[in-house]
Amino acid sequence: MTSFFNRFYKALPVAGLFFLTMGMTSALHAATLTYNDPTCDSFELENQGGGSFLLVCVEGGGDQDIIAPSGCTTTVTPPNPLTSSGGSVTFSGACSTNVDASTTYSWTRFGGSGMQQNITSPNVLPENNGASAITYTYTMKACNGAVCTDTSKTVTVPLGTTPPSPDDNKLCDQYSGVSNVVIPWGNSGGVVADAGGKEGVVVAKFTVPAAEKSGSKAITVAEAGTGAIVRTITVSRAACDFRSLVDFGGTKGPMISRSSANFKEFFLTAGAVAGYPTLAPGTYYVNIRNVNASGVNTCKAGACPMTIRVQ
Repeated sequence: MTSFFNRFYKALPVAGLFFLTMGMTSALHAATLTYNDPTCDSFELENQGGGSFLLVCVEGGGDQDIIAPSGCTTTVTPPNPLTSSGGSVTFSGACSTNVDASTTYSWTRFGGSGMQQNITSPNVLPENNGASAITYTYTMKACNGAVCTDTSKTVTVPLGTTPPSPDDNKLCDQYSGVSNVVIPWGNSGGVVADAGGKEGVVVAKFTVPAAEKSGSKAITVAEAGTGAIVRTITVSRAACDFRSLVDFGGTKGPMISRSSANFKEFFLTAGAVAGYPTLAPGTYYVNIRNVNASGVNTCKAGACPMTIRVQ
């Protein structure tokens, strides 16, 4: 008797099964049975006893024995408290089902500047000097051969609540050349400086005096004897502050930021007017790079001097 039916073979789809019952006669021993099914990768003949055999059509080749790990749990522990300074993160994890001595585990971290593969615990998160919180995803990959299960947890490094200190130069450390100048307050002829190439920065420091009356002032950056080029220019409470978020309060980013070939920005020294920052008495920095908004070097001559004024 021959019958067709469906069955799963070791958790993978299987189709086209033959169930054969053969009498134990010499004629049947010599018989030949041919069966073709294009959906089958292989066949297995199982002896059911009593002269009965089960012909199993297996789909999926030889991977039917491989099952992904399951019952996976992870623990990811950031510093407590977790601040904008980042810090050391510890992590661990394992799976409880479909695992044996051959099961492998690996970890990755994604976020911030990109992906880190095959990381080990502990892993250090960098300080967040950006304009927003940064979320990192820690993923444990558990594998039996090429069949894997991913389990993830996230850690978020918050934005700092205070501006970077102008004295510790943390933001300036990422640039190869920083030229520091001081701009006299009010109606001066300005200061000539040169940021050099792409990695060069001019930091022009100025101070709003305590006795300054209510009114408006302007910061200008103009070419000094060369053709006009686009520059990225910010005004901030911190040196080398090119963070992307503009914050009139000066906490989460620069108070003014612009990529322009003709930079002139007004600000208030007291009071408040919508659309203009107020620079209360204190120290500020005009930060200048010879790059456009896309970060492309705009100083092709190697020397592109400029005059910086606050008046």
